[in-house]
Amino acid sequence: PVIPRGVSKGASKSKKNAIANKSKNQAKKDSVIASLKAERIRRYGLYCESCGKGGILHWSHLIPKSIRPDLYLDPEGGCLSCPLCHDSWEHLQDMDRVRRFKNLQTMLEYLERVDTKRFLRVMEKLMVDNKMK
Repeated sequence: PVIPRGVSKGASKSKKNAIANKSKNQAKKDSVIASLKAERIRRYGLYCESCGKGGILHWSHLIPKSIRPDLYLDPEGGCLSCPLCHDSWEHLQDMDRVRRFKNLQTMLEYLERVDTKRFLRVMEKLMVDNKMK
């Protein structure tokens, strides 16, 4: 029998099954994310939806997985982002960059619709950082 990576040969059968099921579930999620990314590439090309830069692109969740894991596979809950835009949005840093996002309005509308708390946090960050200048 194949033993999942990270599981010792002496591990219980139930533990091996649990890890194997978790791996299968993650593979399904990865497949869905790959499909979402492929659809966005087909629609928008190989460009960051936020800044328009080409190159390396990430599937960027509009609400980080750590905050709302239930929205992980929501097709409206993500966009293709370059590493700079992804980090700026996820960590709410470099708000000057975020203000220039081409898709900021769409992102904010999504947040307002599905997670008021995150929406208010982002709006506060956008306003506070703007006042500091």
